[in-house]
Amino acid sequence: MMAKGTMILVFAAVFAAAFGFIAMSDTSDAAPVVGPDDCQYELNGTEATFLKSPEGAVSVDVPDTVTIDNVEYTVTAIGPEAVPPSAYVLTIGMNVKTIDSSALDRTNKLEMITADTEYFSDQGGILYTADHSKLVFYPQSKTNDTPYISNDVKEIGEKAFSYADAVTKIEIPESVTHIGAYAFQFCTQLTTVTLPAGLTELGDYAFRGCFDLVEIPELPESLNSIGENVFKDCTKLQIVDIPESITAIKASAFSGCKGISCVSIAEGVSVDPAAFPGFMFYATDGTELTGNGLAGILFYGSGTETKLYDSRTGFTITFDNGSDWVSSKKMTTTADGKLPSFPEYEGFLSKSHAWYDSKGEMVDENTVFTEDCTLHSSHTKPDDPSDTKPDNLLIGAVVIAGLVALILVTIIYSPKRM
Repeated sequence: MMAKGTMILVFAAVFAAAFGFIAMSDTSDAAPVVGPDDCQYELNGTEATFLKSPEGAVSVDVPDTVTIDNVEYTVTAIGPEAVPPSAYVLTIGMNVKTIDSSALDRTNKLEMITADTEYFSDQGGILYTADHSKLVFYPQSKTNDTPYISNDVKEIGEKAFSYADAVTKIEIPESVTHIGAYAFQFCTQLTTVTLPAGLTELGDYAFRGCFDLVEIPELPESLNSIGENVFKDCTKLQIVDIPESITAIKASAFSGCKGISCVSIAEGVSVDPAAFPGFMFYATDGTELTGNGLAGILFYGSGTETKLYDSRTGFTITFDNGSDWVSSKKMTTTADGKLPSFPEYEGFLSKSHAWYDSKGEMVDENTVFTEDCTLHSSHTKPDDPSDTKPDNLLIGAVVIAGLVALILVTIIYSPKRM
């Protein structure tokens, strides 16, 4: 026979299940449901999250409310990847309070966002919070190459300008103190960035994949650290100048920046050993440096290799003009890796003479050398090693050939004697 206590527990469980009092028996709020216009929602009590618009939609309207099974729900949020790649326009409903940072991750045609609510507003198709203190999203397909950012903005949101391909120049107003993670990732044509003097936070991956960025923006004194992967895959980045106001450079900050040719890190900066993955830094004695050992030293490299050298290292450059009667001349690079001058006229052809490295590329006063090497004159250029005549011999040959031609012409066309 069942004990009295057991019978009471069983009865209570059956009663609760019958009237939906046990949370596990009522899962309708957790599962996505399809509402009007085939849009998907997630229901939670009296509120709903807009999850997805149907594929192929060119205009996405997030409603104020949605009615499902004769029950009205207030649409208060937009979920991740909610807007399809086909959308050109996004309209945000009156009651939306939160928008997932990945809501626009799939879009590639979006040109305009409209909102006029208690929580969000737009200006020129760009989405801001209602008080304009935060720039939330910039539509990727806007064609403006130099977008305007309101002076009221204090924060650039996570992924705000992500994949904005047309943007070439960004001037961030002095009011901004915070730039979120991935804010400008894959702005592939971005070449110029001006950071505000009061910036205190630069999020991870902020400039990831900005392929045309040649030099990192001037970092303000108010900024204390460079986060992980901030400049990841900025493949054309050449110059990295880290001021003393930066206290730390985190892991992979410059991962994939294969074109770096100059690195200057102020003394006292804490450098993660993995801040420049794939790069090798060498001291004047040839030993490899890493981590905090990079601070306080100016490094130069070729920009085509991942080796950088302490600028105090002097490299021997040998000039070979291909002449047996003029000995080769040797010079030593200065602290910046460049030559102080090029050989003068005496015994070295001419001041305007061209010199080439072992790859056949012409060098000049702006060339940065990263190792000992031999430079060849235009007559010993590597792609034409057989031509070793000095300039004066070549000129002589041309003069002789001209005289011979003149004599022949004179003989052929001179009047015959009668």
